[in-house]
Formats: sequence, C-alpha cells, structure tokens
Amino acid sequence: MEDEDDRTTREAQATELLAHAEVCAPNSGSKDALQETQGMTGSEKNVRGATLLMQVLAAITAGWTQINSGAIVVLSGAILPQLTNINTSDIYFDDSNAAFFSSSPNMGGVAGCLISGVMMVALGQRITLLVTLPVCLASWLAISFTDVIIVVQVMRVVHGVCLGILTVAPHAYVAEFADKRYRGTLDGIITFVRSGGIFLPFGLAAASMYWRHVTLVCGIVGSVPPLLGLLFFPNSPRWLASNKRYEEAERALKFFRGQECDISDEMEEIKITVENSRAQPTLKSQLLHLRDWSLLKRLLVLAFTVFASQWSGYLAIFSYALNIFGSVVEGLDPSLCTIILGIVRSLTSVTYIIVIERISRRKVLLVSFLCGAVNMACMGAYFYIQLEVDSPAFLTNFSFLPLVFALLQIFCVFYGVTIVLLMKLETLPVAFRSLGSGFIDSFAYFSIFIMVYAFPYMNKALQPYGTFWVYAGWCLIAAFVSTSFLPETRGKTLELIELKSKTTK
Repeated sequence: MEDEDDRTTREAQATELLAHAEVCAPNSGSKDALQETQGMTGSEKNVRGATLLMQVLAAITAGWTQINSGAIVVLSGAILPQLTNINTSDIYFDDSNAAFFSSSPNMGGVAGCLISGVMMVALGQRITLLVTLPVCLASWLAISFTDVIIVVQVMRVVHGVCLGILTVAPHAYVAEFADKRYRGTLDGIITFVRSGGIFLPFGLAAASMYWRHVTLVCGIVGSVPPLLGLLFFPNSPRWLASNKRYEEAERALKFFRGQECDISDEMEEIKITVENSRAQPTLKSQLLHLRDWSLLKRLLVLAFTVFASQWSGYLAIFSYALNIFGSVVEGLDPSLCTIILGIVRSLTSVTYIIVIERISRRKVLLVSFLCGAVNMACMGAYFYIQLEVDSPAFLTNFSFLPLVFALLQIFCVFYGVTIVLLMKLETLPVAFRSLGSGFIDSFAYFSIFIMVYAFPYMNKALQPYGTFWVYAGWCLIAAFVSTSFLPETRGKTLELIELKSKTTK
C-alpha cells in the first residue's frame, strides 16, 4: 500500500511538472531566446554570456577528444601508402595486413560503444573520458614506437575500442549539462572538432611527415589537451542526481549555469524525474527498464533510424571516393575530390551549429533525407546512362556531375545523420541513457562496417547505378521513420521530453 501511495505521489508530481514545463518551454527555440535577451538588462546579459561561455568551454574540451576519433578513422588512408611501400626499410604491410589495419577500428568500435554504456553507468561520462584518453594515447605511442607488426595491429583494435567510447561519452556528457536552448549547438561543436581530426593525419602526411611522427602527433594533440582540460569540469549534473548525489549535482548545475542563476526549478525537474524513474546506478537496473514496452519500442525505432541513415550513401562516398571518382571526373585528381569532400563536410558542420536551434528537428530530418534521396537517384541515373546507354558523347561535358551530387549528399545528409544521433541522447530516459546510447552507437558502427564491406559487392551485383538507387531508397525510409516516430525535441529540457514520452505511450 505504501509503494502504491509512493507511485501515485510520483505520478502526480510528474503530471504537475509536465504541465508547468509545457507552459514554460519555449516554442521557437533561438527566436524566443533572442526576444528574451532583448528584454534583459546589461548585468543580466553578462550573466547569460558567462553561463554560455562555461558551457561552450566544456563542450570544446569534451569535443577535443574527437580529434582522436577523426584521426583513428582516416589514419589508414593517410599512412598506408608508406606502410605498403615495398621499398621501405621499416615495417611493411602486405594486402592482408593493410586490410586488417583499415577495417579493425570499425569492429573495435562496436565493442567500445557497448563498453562505454557500462562505464558511463558506473563512472559517469566525464570519468569515462578521463579513463579512456590515457589508453588511447598509449595505443598511439605504441604504434609510433614499435617494430612488431602484431603490436601495431593489436593497437588498432584498441584504437577501435577507444573510438567507440569516445563516440558516445562526449555527446552524452554535453547533452546532460547543456541548457535546452543551446543543446543542439553545443553538440554541433563536437561534430565540428571531429572534422579537425579527419584533416590532421592527411595534412601531416601531405607535408611529407614520416608515418611514425604522424601517429605521435595525432596521439599527443588528440589526447593530452582534453585529458588536462576535463580535470577542471564537474561530472554531469544528471548523472550525479541519478546516483542520489544531489548536493554535488546542484553544485555542478550551478557551475554550468552560473553562480548568479536560479537553478531551483531545473534542479527540481531533475530530482522528480530521477525519483519517478527510480533510476539506479547499476547495469542490472538499466537492463530491467527494457521490460517497459514504450522504451523498448523507442530504442528499436532509434536503432532502425540510425541503420537507415548510415545506408544513405553518405559514408560510402567518403570510403570509396577514389574508386567512385577515379573513372568519371575527367581532369580532376580523385585525391583532390576527397579533399574537397572533407572541406565541404567541415563547412557543413559550421552551418549545422548555426541552424540547429533555429529550425524544427523533424523538418530538418525530412528535408535532409528527401534531398539525399534525390541526390542518390540522380547519381544512379548518371551511372545508368554512362553504362547502359553506350556512354553518350554529351556525358563528357558533364563528368563533374558525380562530384556535384556527392557534395550535395554530404551537405544534405550530414544534418540528418547528426540530428538522429543527437535525438538518441535527447529521447532516451536518464535511467537508460548511458546503456541505450552505447547500444545504438555500437549498432551504428556495425551498420557502417556492413555497408562499407558490402559496397564493392553491391557494385558488382547491381552495378553502380543500382547501388546508388538502393541508397536513395534507404534515404526515403529514413525520412519516413524519423519524422513519423521520433518526437520534436528542440527547445525542451531532457526532463520534459522524458515526461511527455511517458504520457504518450
């Protein structure tokens, strides 16, 4: 009877909080924030600026770990030409060693994402990063200094595990301390910094730096600054609250919101949500939440949407750019095409930071994946005409079109892929966020591995045009699922999103 009374009390508190939050929550994101700022006094604007500055610094520090992630992903493309040079006097990779060196981080990433969920439950996102960064640095140093091939290959697997952890933890950390008005923008900072990690190995290799020095620089630059910087920031307020460490959670929230800000309402929301969810800091308690059908359904929808978005052709273009452009873009070096794709990705991440809190998440998802479907359909049509219509002469004047379609695909689908991964953190409840986000990201890495592995076989079985039409179909599926089954999250606190999900089972 007492348990029933407690549950009734928690439900009443949750209902009251939901009604209050819906009244207070802004409906137009940054527009409301701008109007609110215009009505502030000078001192209030200074407080707001100082508050945002601290969150930006924390996001940059956590995001700096993505230098590691980007460098790990593209390392093989940057240094394999040296490792596979038959005239080298150093370590030499044959085809099998080169293939393993390139592919092992993806499978290691699957394990790393699952491990990250367990670590974040027990340690929190910040401590998870502080534990992982020294391991990642050690793996870089081992690759740089060893003369044994098997050590290099083992360290690449360790790279993959670290990659999986560093994919999940920074985004989860930022999502849990970020103000609802800036959550998407702050998460976008992480994605932008990852672009720097992608360029770093290529830039060093292009400067004729020896591969051992490339790995050494990547390890130090990607690991040391965030390892030192994270020491000056607190743990996530929501993780602390889920562990019943309410005083520490309040201090952490004060740190991120500013000492002059009134955090009482937000702290009360967090407390009620934690109590209502009965969140416990154990792996077993998080697994038990899967008995809730509404949560399981949400997890499956997110996993399927992530799968569909990874099959949009976005990553296939990056992975096989040299193959795709090598025979069709006349007068343009395929390697230059790859660099152009990277530049467009970096510029796109900047525009993402600007627009993410100004437009509805669901509208961006719809436009992103629909445009992606059109791009892939046009890319397929180009190859169909080239291969099945006896290569008509007029195509020679339009050999640049595949590059144009690829650039548009990078620009358009980047938004959809990134927002889906952000909404994964926004829509999963605090009681299951660490484990659930790790599971979904591991599923994403597995999807990437299958997609990249299948690309050459699909090209042979379906021809290039058939392959790109398959990607167009998956873009349409992603557009439908993401806009039909994922809720709008822009401008809402994580507690409000969780409470609304419980009232719409």
